[in-house]
Amino acid sequence: MPTIEATKIGGDLSFILHPPRKKWLCDPNHHMDMGWAIMDPKELLNNYIKSRRIISDLFSEEWLTSSGNNELQKLWERTDWIALTEILVFGHCLEKCKSFDEKVTMDLVEKIKISSNRNERRGSIYEILVAGAYYNTGRFVVEFPAKRDNPGYDLKLTQGDINILISIKTHGLFQRTEDFAEKSKEVRSIIKHNIIDGCNSVFIVNDKSYPGILDWYCLQENLPSLLNSRAKKIINGWSIYVNYSPPMSQLQHEYLGIEGHISTKKPSYMLYLNTKIHQNDLETLVQKIDGACENLQKHTKNSKSINIVLVRVPREIDLKSCKLRINDYFINRPQSTISGVFLHQPEFAFGDSKAESLVHCYEFIINPRGSELSNDTINLIPKYIAGLWNQGSRPIMFVTDTSDIISNDIEYYKYSSGHIFYRPIKGNGKRRMINGILWEPDVPPKLDERDTINQMLLPESDELLLL
Repeated sequence: MPTIEATKIGGDLSFILHPPRKKWLCDPNHHMDMGWAIMDPKELLNNYIKSRRIISDLFSEEWLTSSGNNELQKLWERTDWIALTEILVFGHCLEKCKSFDEKVTMDLVEKIKISSNRNERRGSIYEILVAGAYYNTGRFVVEFPAKRDNPGYDLKLTQGDINILISIKTHGLFQRTEDFAEKSKEVRSIIKHNIIDGCNSVFIVNDKSYPGILDWYCLQENLPSLLNSRAKKIINGWSIYVNYSPPMSQLQHEYLGIEGHISTKKPSYMLYLNTKIHQNDLETLVQKIDGACENLQKHTKNSKSINIVLVRVPREIDLKSCKLRINDYFINRPQSTISGVFLHQPEFAFGDSKAESLVHCYEFIINPRGSELSNDTINLIPKYIAGLWNQGSRPIMFVTDTSDIISNDIEYYKYSSGHIFYRPIKGNGKRRMINGILWEPDVPPKLDERDTINQMLLPESDELLLL
């Protein structure tokens, strides 16, 4: 249970962060492939231009700049680092898909453009991302199914005489994660509109059950009166702790090399919010895998193939909680023809570049009764042009005045966000984002050519729209 003791946040908040953040991506128990994650700035720029060109060619510049509500249209006009990365990755995968099946690729493009159903759009976007990434590995012949209406699978990979059928699941799995994310943004908005000065660090945990409408209302009603001071309150299942640091309090981020004082010009905040997972979300995951199994069995009765269910998991939920349910699924369904379940969770998180980096978190759960994936001859990790692969989700982490608290609990939805303005002690300071917290000097830094890419504009939220 990620309970935060009041004594842990009672002192002056100095924001001294230690290596645990770095260790998450460097732990030898975690798999990480950095082979394609680091690019020369010129190569990065060239690939980005190439990605924009292929997207513009297939979607049309007129449509992209028409200020619509489509995810791709929203990204197109943005100039921040996160939008650049999403455009880079999507355009690269789009080009790969077009190279092996232009017709299906254009069908998916059309769905993305005209569908009014957000889930259908996201499904088509993710299909391009998965197909393009597998083609990019160079290990497989990649094919979309010949019959697109209801083939039982979304993608076919061939490696020698081995056929791998992949059923892609992107939506309808975790219905309450979207509700949790929206409610968390509302809480963030309340904090932003009620802070006066200094820095409010807000820690909120509900470890009883997933909160209902009245519980969220109670939190939102009580929170404003707790801000701008050191306060704690337990109400309706919520444990709320607020640590207030006045302007000019010392501020230091050891690993990022940020040192200064909390701004006197603009108020700052950090929000960490966690609630218990609604068990129905995990049950729905099992039901979707069951459905994929039935579909694959129905359409591939006479086929000897490796059957994979690939699930995109929202960032708000820990992959280990899904992994536990899938292990139970294989134990309770000995006749399942699913060879394995691949969980993919893209997000921006702390990386070795001393800045926010794209991370492809994953878990691959193999059916213990199957022999197809028992050796290491088949590598089913996709290959994106940008991003690190890391086994497992980012842990729940709280920053306090004495240390980072890392919780081992996994049965929680998690949300973190913040915007810290600081006055650097030396120089112009640095603009960085780490685990959803944007650090920004209260006077914009003067950039030289070498810093242009590292210091690009960062949005206040690190939410991904395509990935």
